[in-house]
Amino acid sequence: MRYRWHAYFGSDVRVFQAHKRGDGQYVALERDPGVVIMAPAWVLDAVVCSTLSLGAPLASIAALNDLHGVFASLRFRRSFVDEESTQEAEYDPGTKDRSSAVAATPSSQSNYSNDTGGEGSWVLPSY
Repeated sequence: MRYRWHAYFGSDVRVFQAHKRGDGQYVALERDPGVVIMAPAWVLDAVVCSTLSLGAPLASIAALNDLHGVFASLRFRRSFVDEESTQEAEYDPGTKDRSSAVAATPSSQSNYSNDTGGEGSWVLPSY
């Protein structure tokens, strides 16, 4: 994972599938056994991600706290303290050994475009 603001940044991930959608290419990724997420394909591209930088904040902490208050009042924010609403998924030991998980590697020069219908230049491992 090359996108520095993603929770999986720096992790090796396994690419299960690539999907073309109207707004670009997406990949199904697995870092931890049994946990698959969808992400835009460009998050694996070192060339694209190296052009991204941290800019000045666009929202103040006070504004974010106010927004949290609005969401909480509309019950869009939940607290899971003392709730039984989450359960750990069962692990299926019959699944394939994923100890050799690897990330998809972009070609040496990126030509990825995130314009609608853009194509990526991706070398996806075959499984």
